[in-house]
Amino acid sequence: MIVPVSKENEKEWIELCITLWPDAIANLKGDMEIVTDIALKEKFWDSKYKGAYEQGTFTDPDFCVLRFTPKTGRLYANFTIADFEF
Repeated sequence: MIVPVSKENEKEWIELCITLWPDAIANLKGDMEIVTDIALKEKFWDSKYKGAYEQGTFTDPDFCVLRFTPKTGRLYANFTIADFEF
């Protein structure tokens, strides 16, 4: 996966679509940023990732953790639409 977040503009606006149950979908809009905190990257590292990264560790420059901060959302459920903010 190529990270769509540029280092020049670390706060990118994105939209996620999440299926909650068969007749409900939520769209979330917010900011995505690259996590540079090495302790947090270590927390999300799993030994199963070793084969995917040349250095085989969470310190590999290609291993990336992204933080999504939702701002607004829209829920589609039971033929209704509800907008909400975080």
